Amino acid sequence: MANNQNTVQQMAIFTPKKGMVDELLKLAAEGAEHHKHVPTCLKWLFSQEINVQDGDEPSFILVQEWSSVEELFAHRDSEYAINMRNRILPIVSKFEMKTSKYVAGFHSK
Repeated sequence: MANNQNTVQQMAIFTPKKGMVDELLKLAAEGAEHHKHVPTCLKWLFSQEINVQDGDEPSFILVQEWSSVEELFAHRDSEYAINMRNRILPIVSKFEMKTSKYVAGFHSK
């Protein structure tokens, strides 16, 4: 798999509280716009779960790719990221983050 040996991925799973989907989507749009201008953030994708039981709120998955773990951690500790987390936490019932490196797969055919 061709990728820079230093790149890292971060995945976050969010499940909004009842009635908070629109608010979470507003924050996601704001986050996407912000990260377009962060040169060390190489990928920023926010996806919605599609196999949701009737009456349940969908979960959302954020996948980010960063040029290095140091850049990811520097951004994670930035005022912007701390403020965004503080806005997200009250509107979600689940918030889980994982940081990883590719071990297998491909980017495109």
